[in-house]
Amino acid sequence: MGVCEYVNLPRASLLDIFTCPFGHCAAPSIWPCSWIFRTHTNMTPSGEAVVKVHCVPVAKRVGFQMPVCNPLRIAEIMRLLISLGKLSQDCGFTDLIPRMWLAPVLGVVPGVGYPIDWWGLWMEYVEGISLENFLYHGIPRRQPLETVADMFNNRLNKTRVVRAAIFDLLTSQCDRHAQNLFLQEDGNLKLIDNESCLQHMWRHCGFDSVFVPTTQKQEIVRLANHYVNKLPTSTGQPQIPRFDADPQLLLDYRCYLPEGQEQIGTQYPPQIDKCLRHIASMTPEEVMQMRWWRT
Repeated sequence: MGVCEYVNLPRASLLDIFTCPFGHCAAPSIWPCSWIFRTHTNMTPSGEAVVKVHCVPVAKRVGFQMPVCNPLRIAEIMRLLISLGKLSQDCGFTDLIPRMWLAPVLGVVPGVGYPIDWWGLWMEYVEGISLENFLYHGIPRRQPLETVADMFNNRLNKTRVVRAAIFDLLTSQCDRHAQNLFLQEDGNLKLIDNESCLQHMWRHCGFDSVFVPTTQKQEIVRLANHYVNKLPTSTGQPQIPRFDADPQLLLDYRCYLPEGQEQIGTQYPPQIDKCLRHIASMTPEEVMQMRWWRT
């Protein structure tokens, strides 16, 4: 398919966009009883980590209903995420997926005073900002078109775009949109919030990713959410699709395949190819017993 471009405009700096206060950039948690903290640790090269603590019996807003916790369901999700981390090691996705591990948490919820003394899910702190903030929401401020064009045309790591599409298909990711995709100044990508996979969230979803054509997430980018989801209008008239081009269209993995090629086929990177062949040679029962699925 060749190279896709947004518009050829001059280079601009992104140095002023990486100042988002933690907590303001993060998307709301799908678990109302979970809290996310940024903290120091000796477990990462940067010395920083993010830890998600579940089953905190504290409402996040004054007047909000006290959250309900399902420990068994949360334990299932924790096992799933640790397994994804092990899968990423074997298949060569460690540069895309933040490293995760389980460890105790001892502290106090800031501004609340509630003591925490139990286990949490720790993750490497991901530098950068979500693509949603970079393109639309202005926290930090919305970037000029020159900066957006330079990122997508010149800096974007195109190899990671293709590998991100493979990861989302392999793990049946069903929530890969701009909020769950972190963009770094050098053009590298990081995939976060990966628990909506393998039908653990949406039982009737095979995969749904902005990297993959024909999925709902990409159709929303192409035509707009109000049109794809047929949201009601004030006049009662049918919705109409968008008329402008969203830069996220350039995340279609086909843009970065070799010239004249419109699908990956079986031309995977070597480590991914070896991993997929190993999985394909196994029965479903054997896959479930593989070392990366053990907790």
